[in-house]
Amino acid sequence: MRGSRKAISVAVAFAIVFTAFASGCSKSSTPRGSNDVISADTPWYSIRKFQITDDTENVDFEDLTYVGAVGDRILFRATGMYLAPEDTDWETASYFDFNFDFLLKYDMEGNLIDKYDIGELFNENSGSDSKQFIDAVSLTGDQANIYSTNYAGVTEERAKMVMDINDGSVISYSTDTANEMPGAYAMSRYDGGYAVDAYKINDSDVTSFAFRITDPEGLSSTYDMREYFPGLPFHDISNIVYAGDGKFIISAFTGEIDYTATAFRVVYTYYLIDDNSRTCTEYLGDTSVFAKDFDTAKYQENEGALSINADGIYQLDFDAGEKSEIFSFDWCNINRYDAGNLSIVSYSDDEIILTGSRFMGSTYLARNEIETMVYILDKQETNPNVGKTVLVASTLDVYNYSLCEAVCTYNETNPDYYIMLDDSYSVFSQPLDYTVEDLDNMLLNTEAELSYQLMVDLMAGDGPDMILDASYFDQLNSPDYLLDLTDYVDTEGLFENVLNASESDGKLYHCPVTFGINGIIVNSDQVGDNQKGFTFSQYEDFVAGPCNGTDPLFMDKTDFFTTCLSAMNDEFVSGGSVNYNKKSFKDLAEYTLNSTMEGGGEFNFANKPLGDAEFVYGMTLSSLIPRYEDELVNKRVLGIPSSDGRGPLVSMRSSVAISSQTQEPDACAAFMNTLLSEEIQNDYGDFTDGTPVRISSYETCAANLIEKYNDNVEYYAANYTPAEISNFGFPERSIDPGVIEIYREMVESCEDTAALDPAVEIIVYEEIQPYFEGQKSLSEVINIINNRVTTYINERGG
Repeated sequence: MRGSRKAISVAVAFAIVFTAFASGCSKSSTPRGSNDVISADTPWYSIRKFQITDDTENVDFEDLTYVGAVGDRILFRATGMYLAPEDTDWETASYFDFNFDFLLKYDMEGNLIDKYDIGELFNENSGSDSKQFIDAVSLTGDQANIYSTNYAGVTEERAKMVMDINDGSVISYSTDTANEMPGAYAMSRYDGGYAVDAYKINDSDVTSFAFRITDPEGLSSTYDMREYFPGLPFHDISNIVYAGDGKFIISAFTGEIDYTATAFRVVYTYYLIDDNSRTCTEYLGDTSVFAKDFDTAKYQENEGALSINADGIYQLDFDAGEKSEIFSFDWCNINRYDAGNLSIVSYSDDEIILTGSRFMGSTYLARNEIETMVYILDKQETNPNVGKTVLVASTLDVYNYSLCEAVCTYNETNPDYYIMLDDSYSVFSQPLDYTVEDLDNMLLNTEAELSYQLMVDLMAGDGPDMILDASYFDQLNSPDYLLDLTDYVDTEGLFENVLNASESDGKLYHCPVTFGINGIIVNSDQVGDNQKGFTFSQYEDFVAGPCNGTDPLFMDKTDFFTTCLSAMNDEFVSGGSVNYNKKSFKDLAEYTLNSTMEGGGEFNFANKPLGDAEFVYGMTLSSLIPRYEDELVNKRVLGIPSSDGRGPLVSMRSSVAISSQTQEPDACAAFMNTLLSEEIQNDYGDFTDGTPVRISSYETCAANLIEKYNDNVEYYAANYTPAEISNFGFPERSIDPGVIEIYREMVESCEDTAALDPAVEIIVYEEIQPYFEGQKSLSEVINIINNRVTTYINERGG
């Protein structure tokens, strides 16, 4: 489930009840699973890949970034910091003393050919007593351009060193003491024989940029945005793309920043520099076609401007305002999560070279867990998958590494089927305008539109075979849309209570792959030994006692009401029957009305909990350990307030569902069981922040997590002072392996999932307001809710 569950539900409900969205979805194509077979003319590319590694020793941290490629050589920059010796005198030493900056040159087999200490070279040639630090490195043919901006008091000095990448010799070193270019160096692009250097200007009047363009003849021209667009703030530029014939398209964040607004008010605009006519104008073409792709766009000789995402490679025609797919990642068995992090080194029909970095660890324990890779895709004469039936798997979220690795495994090993991933129903794949007045409403309406279109397509038989990560969309829970997976899942070795809790009316429409827990973390000695959750009277006493009057749910009355209702809605709507005229509903409404809760303002994002109890949404062991560390052994999780004091709730992180219209249910079920296999479940446990539904994988990954966390405790204790560890929020105290069993007990105490049909939620949300405001009695409100919900369910078909 997503974090903004209530708001998303409301928007989705509008899309279902009012069918205006039915034909409005702007998907790039409608996926049609089970209807296609891979033909002999479908291209296929093999994959060679290697990891960029560096032999630098005693490293505290290191960052590798791609610089460029020339011929059969590819260059990366390695920046970072050495570990400081234990006897370092920090009264006289500086962290800057331990910085390093190297230029690494590799062949296309991944062998390190040369390593140049450009930090040392720059300082040797600067003639300065103070240490110089490099801003950026770019490549122009066989020459590396190395830039630095340094300050002596209020004086700014910019310097540039040009180095021959063949032997590491310094060709030239120059300083811009006359401030020939305004501002500090920001970035460079070298395409089509042109070099573009961008400089950011921070002065008292306006933030802006200036660009120096050097043509193939060596003639330079300067374009200062303050002259072309006086008074317009340029806050940042995201990319500079050569469009051919001496023209460049620049994307920039411009306009005044409204710091009081709820949405980002800075406008994303495009500008055209024509170096032939020496003009700079706002680009007036249709940017909606390429806006989502522009940041990854890069000019390729003989191909023009190309962009890349997790689905494929695209050619951008700025004159015609068109985008064309020239390569699909369905034509190779690449992990699509990896593909989404790659940039283009070179492109031709026969060979494609890509590079990028991927994060391979838990977001809670990130330290040196980024891998920088190079992929070489070679076109093959034949496609080994010819004759396989295509299965389409659509996600309503984003591609994660473990899901994509499971797809690769399935495609490599299944002789009859080939899975193609699709994200056209995901709000994250849409070209969105993030500068609209009401950003939240725009996002929610887009998601509502896409979710409704998915329902329409599934009903018509035009939808995907499998739907991923859609468990929060309760209206799919019907045999009209999805299969009951109960008989397809081998439950041996899985958290059976999690599977049982994920059922709807006794049917398993969404099989959990990973999950978290919704509940209230409490001190064990502050609640009863056998207590699973809170009745309303127990919760009232708990808030007044151990919580000192502060409600752990941290919500206003309406959000509190709908959150608690989602935990007990099965009492009021079940099997087409509707009855809110029950004591449990009245108890919830009356408790909420009489409470003094007013919400907590901004959510608590502090590194450590602020009180003795807190509500947690989708919690996992990896999220609990950094917050509680060794105190976790004294914690329990209880259910949120309900009529019967039921236990905590399962919150599905990753899930899989199968369309009831698919022609290949067994093949889809085989993929589901791939997701549930120990190998893939281990990947989920190690590389995502969800809890694997396979018990052995949970235990293995939890042990890895604790070992890693305790290693980090030792590392930070050896290299940082206690004050620094506390200030930076680094791990402080070691974790006892006993927390593995403690969290497992938390999981096994879960009895249900939070579920509230979005259309029902909006009805209840609307109609309960007059009761809270004293305008209607509770009995009046219940009658209206019963009538409206009954009407809706009858219209939906039960």
